[in-house]
Amino acid sequence: MREAITFPNVLAVLSLIVGLPSVLALFFDRQEIAAVLVLLLVAGVIGGVLFWRWHTKLPPVTVMSTEGTLTFEDKDARIATQQVKMRVRANHNGVQRFMVAEARGDGPVKDILIDDEHPTLEEVMDTKRVYKVFHPPLRYREEQDVEASFRWEDSFSDKTESWRHSVAHKTKQLSMTIEFHPDRMCKGAKAMVSYASEPQEPITEGFSRSPKGRKGEPKVPNPKLGGEYVLEWDW
Repeated sequence: MREAITFPNVLAVLSLIVGLPSVLALFFDRQEIAAVLVLLLVAGVIGGVLFWRWHTKLPPVTVMSTEGTLTFEDKDARIATQQVKMRVRANHNGVQRFMVAEARGDGPVKDILIDDEHPTLEEVMDTKRVYKVFHPPLRYREEQDVEASFRWEDSFSDKTESWRHSVAHKTKQLSMTIEFHPDRMCKGAKAMVSYASEPQEPITEGFSRSPKGRKGEPKVPNPKLGGEYVLEWDW
């Protein structure tokens, strides 16, 4: 993890700036030194403005990795548990709240926990938005692991079913793993992604399925922000 701007770092930069004219005096006369310093000052101001504009447009957090696992606990697929492990990095000071997931299923979603605690929830239509609240708030460039768990009931009863993940934050790495019950493994599985109004595209690279249908898993580097990643299978 890169360090945030600290007083020793600032002091080192100031020392370099103060000593720069003495170094330039070894190679240039006074007029040339003045011209070089003006050019450096202008370049520094422009670079600082561009950096500030870029920094202020950054989202509150970047998700370094998301690892989701859906496990079917019985052969009738009445109960399924979901585990999500995420590592997030703050792009600004004072990041206090972060949306971990949106939970919605054909049946009830229960036992929602974030880091083994009951999270902050927002009900929007038939969707539960699940939030992690950081105490204390995250500092700039600080990273933290977040773990979430869900319990799905009677949500995967059709012959063809799917599990979806919407990329709501800039994400570096996404993996989705389904572990089927040994008495009811999948007959076929495929991974897809849709973005905005575009049709679904198949994901072939990074997608694997165990020969006996016990497990399916796509691994996606740099998933599209706003994209919906779907793992679909037939029982």
